[in-house]
Amino acid sequence: MVARKQMRSSHSNVPSMHHLRRLRFVAFAVALILASIPAPADEAELTGHEILKRTFDNLYDCDMKMSLEVELHDQSGGVSRRRANIARKRIRGHTHSIGRFLDPPWMRGTTMLMIDNTDRSDDHFIYLPASKRLRRLTSVQRSDSFLGSDLWYEDLERRYPEDYDVLNMATHGKLDEETYSLRVQPTIESSAYDQVEFEISKKDFFLLQTSYFRGESTEPIRRITSAREYMVIQDGHRIPTQYVVKNETRGTRTVARLTQLEVNPELSDSLFRSVALEVGRKIPGLGRETKKQKNLREDRGM
Repeated sequence: MVARKQMRSSHSNVPSMHHLRRLRFVAFAVALILASIPAPADEAELTGHEILKRTFDNLYDCDMKMSLEVELHDQSGGVSRRRANIARKRIRGHTHSIGRFLDPPWMRGTTMLMIDNTDRSDDHFIYLPASKRLRRLTSVQRSDSFLGSDLWYEDLERRYPEDYDVLNMATHGKLDEETYSLRVQPTIESSAYDQVEFEISKKDFFLLQTSYFRGESTEPIRRITSAREYMVIQDGHRIPTQYVVKNETRGTRTVARLTQLEVNPELSDSLFRSVALEVGRKIPGLGRETKKQKNLREDRGM
């Protein structure tokens, strides 16, 4: 009797064919449901233009004010310097940028205004205190040198994903972290270069490096690097506070440093009007250096 009970008990632990079919059906249904759930945005496969959008949104979808310090290194080792106060604001869908120069003395008071346009070339204005006149710059090329430096005017402009056709995209471990490497071709023709390569951090879409090429060359004519060690985070935006621009064709180098940086400050629209340039209106909060900032600038020889 005991043996029969043990046999009956052991048989009851073996699943029946009907039970196995039900388990298979449930497993299949669960797999089907999970497959239909889209992957989170961060894990989904991104297109080149989606990567560019996240990168440019981080850099440009915010207002800013800052002090800009620029070092120009020429071929013979000579160094010249510029200082300016900069402000940027989005007004009715257009990015307005103003820059008022503080040094050297012969540039003091010179002020530039740039207005972003999506359907035509950007507007550029300059106020020269010596002549007390505001002039529109009509012949500016986007790749013209900005005040003799290795910066171009287009480096100061807002970028859009639609400005580029993506030619190639890869991921690798350049610049000490995993990056998206995008080789693109500008949709706006340039006389200075044919292709651009963006190195973008895969973890947070911080733009680490931009290289410019002629034709399909593997050697860039110009390269802009913004190292992560100089990155700050304000109001959800990751902003570089130092750029190093190397012009391989000229054999020159420009270092641009941002200080007193503030993201999304309170800025009046009237600051970006021509009359503000003519009366020498100062950018709020950037009119006077602190003692610490002055000592730091003097230590750098600026």
